[in-house]
Amino acid sequence: MDETWLTTSAQIEQFLVVSTVVQLAAQEVGLAQSPDARVTVGRLSVPSDSHSIVPGRVDLVLDLRHPDAASLDALQAQLQERFAQIATRLGLSVQFEPYWNYAPIVFAPTLREHIRAAARMHGYPCLDLPSRAGHDALNIARVAPTAMIFIPCLKGISHNESEYASDEDIAAGADVLLAATLAAATQ
Repeated sequence: MDETWLTTSAQIEQFLVVSTVVQLAAQEVGLAQSPDARVTVGRLSVPSDSHSIVPGRVDLVLDLRHPDAASLDALQAQLQERFAQIATRLGLSVQFEPYWNYAPIVFAPTLREHIRAAARMHGYPCLDLPSRAGHDALNIARVAPTAMIFIPCLKGISHNESEYASDEDIAAGADVLLAATLAAATQ
């Protein structure tokens, strides 16, 4: 086996090991602010897929979410500080580039109450959840009162090919949507 290939393999492995350390640090920082914070590594890439080119960097895209804007900013600052410490300790550099940013939103309290009341009326359990996802409702909430209804999915998996909801849960969601919409329309 060629010596250059051995060196290249070791260097690629080093980058991937470092990216693992960074991912674990991101998870630790996010979990320390649970249950509200979410830190997800959405993408990890080594710019060259060639086995014969030593990559000069590893790119990581983090998705940070928190229902409170100040806490979201603090979470980002904490992650940047932690990553800079890791890079310094390992003799590497780290660079941060904003990819996409949107402020947390709070859904309309009256619509949320209509949804809770509709669920109670039908005897369905109800749980208030902050929406941390970038749903269409995020954009609609900027111009009109907005709320969302979530239904249970098997094993909690959603936004994935494996997502499954029973017909009963889908019907329950439709019941709540209809009742909440009628209540909002007649308010």
